[in-house]
Amino acid sequence: MNRGLPLRDIIRSGSHLLTNTMKSWLTRKRVEAFLLFVFTILAYGLVIPKLGLFGDDWPHLWVYHMFGLDGLNQLVAWDRPFSAWVYAVIAPLAGEHIWAYHLYLLILRWVCAVIFYLLVIEILPDSHPLPFWTAAFFLLYPGFRQQPQPIEFILHFTALGLMLLSFWMMIQASKNYKPVWQYSIPGWICALSIFSIEYFIGLELLRPVLLWIVIRRDSPDNKSAVRRVIKNWIPYLVILGIYAWWRIFIFKFPTYKPTFLNQSGENPLTAIFGLGQILIEEIRASILGAWRQMVSLPLQENVGPGYGILVLLVAAGVFFWLRRQRKNAGQTSPFIPLLVGSIAILLAGVPFWITGIPVQLEFPWDRSMLPFMIGASLLISGGLLLLRPGLRNFFVAVIIALGIGMHYQNAMLYQKEWAKLGQFFWQLTWRAPALKPGAVVISDAIPLFYYGDNNLTPVLNWTYAPKNSSLNLPYNFFDMGERLGKNLPELKPGLPVEHGYRFIFFNSTSDALVPVYYREGNCLRIVDERIGQMDSIPRRLREASVFSHPEMFIDTSSQAMPPAFIPEPEHNWCYYYQKAELAVQYTDWQTIGTLFKESSQRQYKPTDQTEWLPFIEGLVHLNEFDQAVEISLAGLEQEGARQVICGLWNRLSADNPDVGKYIDKAGCR
Repeated sequence: MNRGLPLRDIIRSGSHLLTNTMKSWLTRKRVEAFLLFVFTILAYGLVIPKLGLFGDDWPHLWVYHMFGLDGLNQLVAWDRPFSAWVYAVIAPLAGEHIWAYHLYLLILRWVCAVIFYLLVIEILPDSHPLPFWTAAFFLLYPGFRQQPQPIEFILHFTALGLMLLSFWMMIQASKNYKPVWQYSIPGWICALSIFSIEYFIGLELLRPVLLWIVIRRDSPDNKSAVRRVIKNWIPYLVILGIYAWWRIFIFKFPTYKPTFLNQSGENPLTAIFGLGQILIEEIRASILGAWRQMVSLPLQENVGPGYGILVLLVAAGVFFWLRRQRKNAGQTSPFIPLLVGSIAILLAGVPFWITGIPVQLEFPWDRSMLPFMIGASLLISGGLLLLRPGLRNFFVAVIIALGIGMHYQNAMLYQKEWAKLGQFFWQLTWRAPALKPGAVVISDAIPLFYYGDNNLTPVLNWTYAPKNSSLNLPYNFFDMGERLGKNLPELKPGLPVEHGYRFIFFNSTSDALVPVYYREGNCLRIVDERIGQMDSIPRRLREASVFSHPEMFIDTSSQAMPPAFIPEPEHNWCYYYQKAELAVQYTDWQTIGTLFKESSQRQYKPTDQTEWLPFIEGLVHLNEFDQAVEISLAGLEQEGARQVICGLWNRLSADNPDVGKYIDKAGCR
């Protein structure tokens, strides 16, 4: 009796067929695949050596650092229990090498573009080079600008790539190749990626549209085409149904709730009207607003001439390459790309509109733009088909060049932010070599754009407790705009402070507050009672300084250092300022004198003249009155500095009558 092929042989045979088929496609289209790879490098890869970790990258790598893969599994199981496998693939290979995660996401981004390119060929055969430029638009879609956050978005692009591959294999199976299962089974397996992340769940309803377009071309009539569409779609519809049942009734909604469904149950008309307004605004942002960013995003000072050269070279190269291609796209109707693109746009927003998650172009909500990449790229391609070939080639080249230039600029912004993070934590360790457990570092309006306090708490703990493996955190970072009135009840002493993040917890009291203030261009400041007298310090930090005693939690028992992959900045003025502030805490006036001489020899000076304060105090205690007077007069030239500088002189004169002789010279009478 013939029992059929063993499962192992079936899998091997299917894998062999799939590999050969993909190789065949890529061999015929290797130039386009290579160009997409070049675009990927130019847009996202040039700055990788200078990029670090941003946003939710930090909790992922920090938990892996502390607890390994088991910790990562617990971290992601909170809201995406079937996503841990994605990190299990890359984390053991990349370890704590940040560049490896960036490189992995770069390759994923390119692979997704190539699969989408092959998918468009299936939808629009004989339309070369339209599939190529559509894939390029998909690759460079300007609505999503968080590519420099590799660890977080490895999950998203893995799921997106698997979904696109599932689309492609579904179409191959619909052509009745023999044996069909060699495409069907891998397609079903890839479709299971919707369990890993919910972002692309709405696009699952695009399947019957794609099947209809492909099947109707070679079907004798609509009736037979409908039957074939239903036959090929049913397995995927079953998977989608199982997912919906699991998500709604078993896993439910641990984080974002289905607010639209709740609102529609209470007041259907109001909910539908409100959703309609949101749809119009967010769809317009995903199409018009996104592409407009390519020209409206302001150039940054640190971009330099490389941006202009890059854009011009890419535009010229793409334009002349397109001119050499066959003009099959000229005979392609814009109807299909416009239709499929419009449907894809409407379906892309389903998971966000149901849960009320914003779909915006601003960080961090531009991550919601990811599912719109498919529809937006097809729509702009369909629109370009309405133009003459020569004009069309020009616009394609310009869009690709500006898209690459925009993402290059964006990467430079992230590079600048990474440098700011390094300044923040290195200055903190210079000023506070060690922190006692229980310390709550608080800030009012975090000066780091791509980070929230849940992202900075891992950096703080990795810096001051790198070997901690307890589920009870020794340190926490609070943004008062987010935590005051919640985890931090009030700005009063003796209140409990509690905070939990997924499976990790922190407990302390408001007596352990360490207020910090940092503004780009100036030095970081521990806001103690002295610094809290400055009007330039945010009001809530000044209120906290009245009862907090950060000096009680700062000591020199050890020397903390940020993680090794955060490079130490140059020891410029801020290094000397932080060390002088630490010396004031320990009344180590000799050290301040040494620091002043070294910084003067190197001609370092502050941008904010009130940063002379620790040096004025140290020099006065060393009886170096003339030098103290000189830097005081320099400081008084800054508006608003008089109150704190003269307040320091008056305080010092109360302890030492000799100081009073120099108050007039210091300009403080």
